[in-house]
Amino acid sequence: MSPDNKSDCLHALADIEFLCTTRYPKGFMKFGKWVWTARGAEDNRKSLGDDQKLWDIMRQCLKCGDADVAVPACGALEKLVVKSSCNVVAMIASPGMLVAMVDLLDSDKQSFKVQIHAWRVFLKCVSVEDVKDVICNSTRFLEHLRKACMCSMEEVRVKAVNVVMNASTNSNAQCNLNKACIAEQALSTVMLSSEDLMETRLRASVACAFLVGTQETSVLSQAHEMIQEIVAALQASWESRDHTGVRWPLDTMLAAVYKMSVSDSNKELIVKFGVLEPLMEIARSFENEVEDVYGQTLLTLANLVFHDDAVQQMTKEGLVGVMEDFLNETQWADADATKEVARDIIFMLTKALDFEMRFLPVSPATKSRGHVVASYSPDAKVEHVREVIKQLRDKGLDVWTNEKPSGLMKQRNASPRPAIEAMAEAMEMAQYVVVFVSRAYVESYKCRLEGKFAHIRERASKSNIYYVLLDEDFTPNSDAADGWMVMMVGDAPLYQGWESDKLGGVADQIDELVRTGMGVCW
Repeated sequence: MSPDNKSDCLHALADIEFLCTTRYPKGFMKFGKWVWTARGAEDNRKSLGDDQKLWDIMRQCLKCGDADVAVPACGALEKLVVKSSCNVVAMIASPGMLVAMVDLLDSDKQSFKVQIHAWRVFLKCVSVEDVKDVICNSTRFLEHLRKACMCSMEEVRVKAVNVVMNASTNSNAQCNLNKACIAEQALSTVMLSSEDLMETRLRASVACAFLVGTQETSVLSQAHEMIQEIVAALQASWESRDHTGVRWPLDTMLAAVYKMSVSDSNKELIVKFGVLEPLMEIARSFENEVEDVYGQTLLTLANLVFHDDAVQQMTKEGLVGVMEDFLNETQWADADATKEVARDIIFMLTKALDFEMRFLPVSPATKSRGHVVASYSPDAKVEHVREVIKQLRDKGLDVWTNEKPSGLMKQRNASPRPAIEAMAEAMEMAQYVVVFVSRAYVESYKCRLEGKFAHIRERASKSNIYYVLLDEDFTPNSDAADGWMVMMVGDAPLYQGWESDKLGGVADQIDELVRTGMGVCW
């Protein structure tokens, strides 16, 4: 297979394609004989992928500088990694392989043909979760990706957009793609172009939803036509029909709509364009739907509870009854998380307003104990949160968390109750609330409800809120922050909680404010 012998190398690469292809191949093998079967091809991919020498030789083929070798080498790689996450991981982990593949994306040095075949390999790779962040951690890859999304050659552009869409479902890859401004500088060009096929524009829009859909102001929030197309694609996917000539995966479209449901500006648009119709249909079909899809649907509906028109429609169509039926009738195993979301939706639609109106006075005993509620997302630096809470408890403060209720609430609540109701009751008795701000906090409907309760009580002079930042590059006055968080924080002081060596100081400051009874906003 050495590229030094070009003829034999090309025959060997063709044989690898023959041995690994997922469909009955044309022609015959040059070296040896083999009767193709799907199981045999799967076994071949496994045995070849386990051979490090093969990856070394493939790297040499990619780096030889001969497009006539590089293109079939990409073809062989594409067949090696298809339907084989193990081979994808092995290829990316093989020394020098990722660098060699990225070199083939260079539009200044490589022909369109080479670029297209290289992008085809990357498209297969980014379907594997374990390597998405590794690939998107390459600065050179991101530079080539940005250029490819704006390339004059349509096939290059389409492949690059597909790579972004598949890679952007990974949170770490999202972070790197956003740092490279892929949505703003590349995808927006495709999404808003009248020259691109609607299918490609829609793929770019879905990728934008994954990357910036949670933001209040973004290239996506300004593209009303494409948001409408995403909602239409969701409806078509639910009804098992094509949209723009494509049968869009239901889980992909739901994930895009879920991201947009976080942002208040995008909520307004997706509700306007009829997103509740397919969501309600899916919600009613829990007996026939897979749990992941159903869970994503309920999370989206939970976000939309913060939109008045959506609440009216949910109430009119009996969502509470649907959730009660789901809780009573579902036979899913390990469905605790989905059931909790269903209970939360019922609470938000039936009881949340009552808690908002019940501004009970804080008793003297509660004041003397320094009752504190800690509000945070378990998906953001939870070890920092726990350290601050531990230090506050060590200082004698009675702190309530979802993980461990306060002494006061243990005395008041002898019987078990839904977690969201326990939170509301704890918030009702809280003289102090510590909000640990993060991207994950802003994007969580649970955290938003906790923040809403705390803010209402603060405005009624019943609670004081203290804010601890967990992400150095994310503050409530940043462009990426959701509008509700910005309005809640206002000009309140923000304590730095992203560095572990400063957590003791944060706890000391909060303890001092609690013991002196000082507020920071109102």
